[in-house]
Amino acid sequence: MPWLEATPMEQRERFIRDQQNGLYTMTELCDRHNISRKTGYKWLDRLTPEGAPASVTGAAPRTGAHIGSRARSRN
Repeated sequence: MPWLEATPMEQRERFIRDQQNGLYTMTELCDRHNISRKTGYKWLDRLTPEGAPASVTGAAPRTGAHIGSRARSRN
């Protein structure tokens, strides 16, 4: 039997779908998906209001402090 392969995004989507079904406690859910509870809560915090992971919906790109410092250094 071949190994089951899933992309990281598919793993997160499966985790979120299982969480939304409400069949497991957070501890059980994270154990079933072989992730820490800290990671499980992080994945849930990254959901958009529509309930999809942010990277799937094309959320705004991240910005960093270096962008503002570059603009100031040009003046």
